[in-house]
Amino acid sequence: MKQVLKTIWSNDFITLNNWQLVCLYIYQIIALIMLPKFDVSTELFITRIQSSKEPIYHPFIKSILEGMMSWDSVYILKLSMEGITYEHEWVFAPLLWRFMYKLRVLINTIFQYEMNVYDITLCYFIINCVLLYQICHISKKIVELIIRNDYLKDVSIDSNTVYLFTYLRPIGVISLICYSETPAQFFTFYGVYLYLSSFTKSRTFINSKVKYLLSGVTFSVAFGIRSNCLLMGILYLNDLFTLSRKRDKLLSLFTGGILFISFIYLTYLPYFLYCPERGEWCNSTTKSLVSYLQVTRWNNGFLNYFTLNNIPNFIISLPTVLFIALMNVTLWNIKSVRGLVYISWVYLFTQVFFMNIQIITRVSSFLPITIIALSLGVYECEMKENKLVRVLTDSKFISIYLFGTYIWNFIQPMLFGAFLPPA
Repeated sequence: MKQVLKTIWSNDFITLNNWQLVCLYIYQIIALIMLPKFDVSTELFITRIQSSKEPIYHPFIKSILEGMMSWDSVYILKLSMEGITYEHEWVFAPLLWRFMYKLRVLINTIFQYEMNVYDITLCYFIINCVLLYQICHISKKIVELIIRNDYLKDVSIDSNTVYLFTYLRPIGVISLICYSETPAQFFTFYGVYLYLSSFTKSRTFINSKVKYLLSGVTFSVAFGIRSNCLLMGILYLNDLFTLSRKRDKLLSLFTGGILFISFIYLTYLPYFLYCPERGEWCNSTTKSLVSYLQVTRWNNGFLNYFTLNNIPNFIISLPTVLFIALMNVTLWNIKSVRGLVYISWVYLFTQVFFMNIQIITRVSSFLPITIIALSLGVYECEMKENKLVRVLTDSKFISIYLFGTYIWNFIQPMLFGAFLPPA
């Protein structure tokens, strides 16, 4: 694959290596403070939540950490420090902030040190860096499993190829800061790895029941971090209708049930705590606080976002929308990932027609489709295979994608740090 990548870089726009990617990440962190903030939420939040103990950080480091405290980061940091104050806070990454909250209490108990908001922001950054590196390893294993199952070849692909496609994506600097995307992506990708590795090479039946069951548990954790990960349950619905052995069908039903129970628990726990006395959302049809807030506070709903003032958001999101659709078509012939393609189409339809479109640049990171498609495109170029549907999956297209994503990763952190879309 190295030779193919050399061809891609030499024929087109860019040359990248690991050190240049590291430099790009360093730039992204610094770029968070390049533009003035168009919102005072960060300043107000720090003023209110800061303890009497002065942080030990250098002023430059403090300013960078404050740059990470933009948009939804403010909510997650507040919850990590104080827990829930208002009921609407139930919708923000319930497992993620609870983990950090418990960690903060544990450190205070053992070391008699009370973590301040800067410590927690730095802790999220370190955790996300570690998880992102692990996601690269998992992505490599996923691609190798697909090659084994669909191309019937046991190969070890070039790590740099998959790492490049994993690091260089539209999510940009958000993958490093106090957001739920990277932890959700880690558990989703790990669940996909467990799921794919549980089948035989021909994918005719489930070979490892333990791995298959664990995939359901892992997806449930991902759902507890980000609600869109519930879509991973489509894998088990697909298996229910496509697997031939009755015991495999029952296993898919049981494993999907693990995710469904997680959905019921996290959805209706607030209802049992606040209702019926609270009224309002308690009287809604679904009895779900999350769905009620999405409709009444975030204006989610069919075509609700199709207004003239949202045209800039659609323009920002259009490349990501088109690219995901293109990769879905490209991977249709790959039997191992057919379930993932179904998930990707359902997510894309929901995101475009029912939700705030601009967040697709970060929320879509839970989908492994793009990394798989690009990696297999490089593999086929080298091995002269022809299983992918040929929709621009050649070296020129890959390099144009990387070039566009590279430029976007220069612009996006400045927009994010200044409280400008997308967030």
